[in-house]
Amino acid sequence: MPGDPAPPVVPEDDLAATGWELVEESVETMAQLPAMQVRGTTLEYDDLRMRSALEAATDGELSHRIRFFAATRLGFRPQLPVGVTAAMVGTQIRSAATDKFIDRLESHGLTDIDRQDSTRLRVNNGKRARLKRFRAIDPFEGTEATLPLDCLIAIWTDRKEAMILTAGYPAVSVSERTGLEDADDVLSTPSETLREEVISLLKAVE
Repeated sequence: MPGDPAPPVVPEDDLAATGWELVEESVETMAQLPAMQVRGTTLEYDDLRMRSALEAATDGELSHRIRFFAATRLGFRPQLPVGVTAAMVGTQIRSAATDKFIDRLESHGLTDIDRQDSTRLRVNNGKRARLKRFRAIDPFEGTEATLPLDCLIAIWTDRKEAMILTAGYPAVSVSERTGLEDADDVLSTPSETLREEVISLLKAVE
């Protein structure tokens, strides 16, 4: 629709260098506030390097996303009136965004979604985001193991817009949990390394 927010600016070189690929770009209504509609433009990425490693380790029998990253720029229709900032409706935005995030985790087949903790995250543009961490279980159908994932949602607001950043990564090494191995040891990557990479991506979005 005319006036929808522009796509977020993401660290494309860093994403490409670590095996991420854009899998979907979408625009949707994120929330309906009194006399105001919140629209979001989302870029969603899949870690194809890890997906391909999983395919190789299971001879093609198992192929799905293990690690994900997405960024959504929010805009308002009609535009916020003079004197009103996005921060003033931040509580409603965070509540609606968190509910939608949980819905999307469930739609991707994750189970046992449980909130873990909440911290602050300073992004590279100086904004301070509220970062929530959820623990979810990937059933890993076709294997005898399940894989715990840490799923993050960070939200910051500006005067006239807001940003929602989401990511998910294995909470333990995939190889350690499942016994699966690949030639390049991608599935053996420690959870701490996977977390550091996605946190760096979250911080770099503008």
